[in-house]
Amino acid sequence: GARDAPPRLQSLEAAVACLERHGYAGATTQQIAATADISRGAMLHHYATKQELIAAVEPVARRFAAALVAGDVTAAEANLTPGCRKALGRGWLARLLPRRLARELARTG
Repeated sequence: GARDAPPRLQSLEAAVACLERHGYAGATTQQIAATADISRGAMLHHYATKQELIAAVEPVARRFAAALVAGDVTAAEANLTPGCRKALGRGWLARLLPRRLARELARTG
């Protein structure tokens, strides 16, 4: 399960879940760490700020979306935890990515 994943991956999955639930402004590093079931210190060891964590989520989301647009479900699911796949697959990707990147992905689809 998610608890078996390394803290870096747990942090990414929790960030995705918290962003979906609370939006960027409402998601805090405390919430993200609690959702990941890791200490805030463990999360901050990998991502010093919320901005760094979100910056790490963005390329994961972009690769997922690009693979889905290309019709490669296997590639889309590679290296994502079930929680990330579930959240990203619900179509809230445009809310996570900056609007400019979401528009780019929509144009390629």
